[in-house]
Amino acid sequence: MADNKKKAVPSKKGALSEEQLREKRLTIITPVVSVLLALIIGAIIIACLGKNPITGYAAMLKGSLGDIGKIGKTLERACPLIFTGLAAVFAYKCGVFNLGGEGQFIMGASASAYFVLKLGLTGPSAIAVGLVVGIVFGGLWALLPGILKITRGLNEMITTIMFNYIALYFMEFLYKNVYSDQGLPQTPAMPKSAHLLDIGPAHFGVLIAIILGILVWYVIFRTSFGFKIRAVGMSPTAAKVNGFPVRTLVLLAFVISGAIAGLGGAIELFGFFIGAFGGIVLLIDGCFFFSGVFRFGFLQRMGRFRAFEQIEVGTGQLGPALVAELRAIAIFRVARRTDHA
Repeated sequence: MADNKKKAVPSKKGALSEEQLREKRLTIITPVVSVLLALIIGAIIIACLGKNPITGYAAMLKGSLGDIGKIGKTLERACPLIFTGLAAVFAYKCGVFNLGGEGQFIMGASASAYFVLKLGLTGPSAIAVGLVVGIVFGGLWALLPGILKITRGLNEMITTIMFNYIALYFMEFLYKNVYSDQGLPQTPAMPKSAHLLDIGPAHFGVLIAIILGILVWYVIFRTSFGFKIRAVGMSPTAAKVNGFPVRTLVLLAFVISGAIAGLGGAIELFGFFIGAFGGIVLLIDGCFFFSGVFRFGFLQRMGRFRAFEQIEVGTGQLGPALVAELRAIAIFRVARRTDHA
């Protein structure tokens, strides 16, 4: 007699477990719910102030995504956050918190400006030298707290934040004393011939940011070096037992992270004709996983580039405070640890 009972079907090779499927679902659902929650709370705040939330949000969208030109400008303004976000993610995958993206970004831009102005470079040579200098000095600035961590055991969160202030005051010294633009608190404008090429409504730096994001993801999740980085991040002790050079990998994670942020500083410098350092100081908002870097880089600049001005017009002087609240709510909901892109 044939056995009619159903046999358990073995899971396919490589199939995701229930826990992995749940994590994947959360990775997709969490940011959506976060943004919706932020919008709902923001609408309540606007309504309590006697204004029309729909008018306010429509003005914000129009100010940042109203046409192809505004979308391009929003992407350009998102570049610094994307680069510093990628820098933080790379270090975080190795188990270290690089909170010095701001300082490394500043040092990359500062060094690029110094060398370009000092050598009198113009055209493509200025861009090439500037980008390389930004990468090198960003990496060197991150190397210092890395050395302090692996040799003295100092907390990298404290040292990287301290180095941010050192970079900030070094930048101030540079543009006030060394290369002041006729007494103004900025360097002279970069040569127009050294401006990054425009690709449609945005400059070439946007494409570099996208390519770099894909490259960083590939290195972390598809190479043996990335596997070692993640292994150290998950368990330094287990990685050491398996023969991985933990201290070297931690130091490399710092250097590569700083190089990414430094590249972002150099791209910001050559992305605009204005004098260097005019408003380039920024802080990363805690995007420690790949799926958040581009999303929050874009959404944050979508909320800040002309968007708060549009909200003022649409709802009557709500201003940037509301945008800051919306961003904080979304980040608070999404800033959760995950090991998946």
